[in-house]
This record gives sequence, structure tokens and C-alpha cells, in this order.
Amino acid sequence: KDPKQMFNQKCAEARLYSSVIGGELSDKIPVDAHYWWTNVRHAVRFRDAVASIAQNNDATIFLELSPHPVLATSIRECYESANQ
Repeated sequence: KDPKQMFNQKCAEARLYSSVIGGELSDKIPVDAHYWWTNVRHAVRFRDAVASIAQNNDATIFLELSPHPVLATSIRECYESANQ
């Protein structure tokens, strides 16, 4: 089979949510040294980020890039809590 026909070549679209800001990450928020400093020095806003995903009805897939899936339970709990 021709490899070019195996995949849809249109550009994929994904929204990114940040536990630094507790919501959707936009082009207006630079992911620079200050962003990462804030990530290290301030409280993680994980619940806020998952609640924002739930409010926007964006959740079809949660992808955790990690050698050990440590966030799956927290994601499920936060998402279910936000949808009550």
C-alpha cells in the first residue's frame, strides 16, 4: 500500500490546557522562562485545568506522556467532579 494513502494528511488540531494557568493555553500566553518559573514556584492548578476542559466539552482523549500513568485517577476524579 502507498504510505501516502495510509494517513489523512490534513493538519491535526488540539487544544492545550495548562496547570500553570488553570485553563486553555493560547498564543497570547508565552511558554517561556517566566511560564516555567511560575510552574515550579506556584501551586499547580490541575483541578482548574481539568474543570476548564469539562466546561468546554473538549475532552475526547486525555493523553498522559509518562513512563508511569500517575494522573489517570486524578483526571477521572476531577473530570467527574466538574461534570456534576
